[in-house]
Amino acid sequence: ELLGGFEQADMDRSVGDLWGKVVVWVSGVTEELLGADRVEEGLLFMQRFLQLEQQFKERSLKRRRKDQVKIISEVVLSVRATNIRVAECEQLLMEVGRLEDSKQGTFEWVDSVLVGAM
Repeated sequence: ELLGGFEQADMDRSVGDLWGKVVVWVSGVTEELLGADRVEEGLLFMQRFLQLEQQFKERSLKRRRKDQVKIISEVVLSVRATNIRVAECEQLLMEVGRLEDSKQGTFEWVDSVLVGAM
């Protein structure tokens, strides 16, 4: 139990966790764009992300998981269009694909608070 354990998959938590990860990642991408003298592209990207973030929040209130996953995918594809962190984009798209494929009643490994803190 110190490391974690298997729990029944909570789709809402999984989507929320991935969204939180993507938000942090997007802020780094934005900094990279703005710092690389691609200011106009960075501002357009930020504008697009803020629109998608608003849509995500609206879908979250309505509990539309399929729409949320689609929005996460759109954010990742927007980053890939900038040709920055392409390998990370592919990894996140694989995680999105796993979310789309996951079924109710399955089990997933959940790290403990201790592992998360490390």
